[in-house]
Amino acid sequence: MTIFINNYIIKENGNGIYILDLINKLNLNSVKIISLGHDSINKKYKALAIKNKIESKNFYLRKIVEFFFMTFLILKNIKELKNQTIVLTSNPPMCGFVLILLKKISKFNLIFWCQDIFPDTLIVSDILKSKNIFFYLLRFINKFIYNNVDKIVTISNSMMKTLIKDYRVDSNKITVIENWNLLNLKKKNIIKNKNIINKHKINIFYNGNISPVHDEEFAIDFIKQIKNKDLYFKIFTNPQYINKRFDEKLFNKSFLNNSSFYRCLLKSDFQMIFSKPNALKYIYPSKIYNILYLKKPIIYFNKNDNDEIVKFLKKYKIGITINNKNKKKFVNLFSDTKKIRFLIKSYKSNFEKLDFLEKKKNVSISKWKDLLKCVE
Repeated sequence: MTIFINNYIIKENGNGIYILDLINKLNLNSVKIISLGHDSINKKYKALAIKNKIESKNFYLRKIVEFFFMTFLILKNIKELKNQTIVLTSNPPMCGFVLILLKKISKFNLIFWCQDIFPDTLIVSDILKSKNIFFYLLRFINKFIYNNVDKIVTISNSMMKTLIKDYRVDSNKITVIENWNLLNLKKKNIIKNKNIINKHKINIFYNGNISPVHDEEFAIDFIKQIKNKDLYFKIFTNPQYINKRFDEKLFNKSFLNNSSFYRCLLKSDFQMIFSKPNALKYIYPSKIYNILYLKKPIIYFNKNDNDEIVKFLKKYKIGITINNKNKKKFVNLFSDTKKIRFLIKSYKSNFEKLDFLEKKKNVSISKWKDLLKCVE
């Protein structure tokens, strides 16, 4: 049996959606989920959950509370874990510590599905300084976790390199499995939503969470400088994040449901991604896999880095990378509608040459199958 552990298994939560979709793709016969909340009814799995969501305006206080509630859930269901394969995500952080201590008693296989590398994300988010003693303590605990699980799955090569270099994790323990498996919605089932798409303009969107590791202000500053009525920028994100600092015309005050999300993705001309410098060493925007699979040109905002996404976009010529040095150049370019339309056409042509993108989803599923067989 495979047991998945994640903070929330709900429609709005990225990790939760990936878990539910992965269960379907792998066609696992016997599955259980330990979660702080879920809203999906499926005969394939049994959910062991605290069904009330933990609410707090303070993001990091909420994570601390989630850790203690998750520890309670794990201890409550300890008999369920014995001799099983457990896949835990990195959210909430550090619950792997409890599982490793229990592992000696319950004898289970432990796979860490690493969507972000904690506590380094606190440094990128400017929550802690790298010389802070609390950071050293958290890193010591997480080094213990990374080095004592049976296997680690990361979603990018840059994160794998960080685990090897900074945490001294054995490279043989790490498998890179990109999150390609989410795309399961048939195009014919996508509901049309007239409020999302502007048929008469060039649609440029961002879809997803905004957290302290993103640099949305750099992207917004760029957008404000563009004077072109033919462009339609829209950011769909977590409603609690939007405040008076930002133009409400630019922001949509809620996440898109699955159907609207895919329509938005399919009908867009560009998809935006933004990241703080050095962030890709510790976290990777999973949304990029959906964007690439549906062959949508990308605008990537990062002030300074020549990182994994920058290199990928430059290599295959399927998107724009905007930084401090070239920002003015692209402000001028986006003011010219003809040049933008030509660029979109060029990127779409380049996408057609990338046959390997069609195969990526099946590769990810095959890797998961092999990994789960390996630890059984």
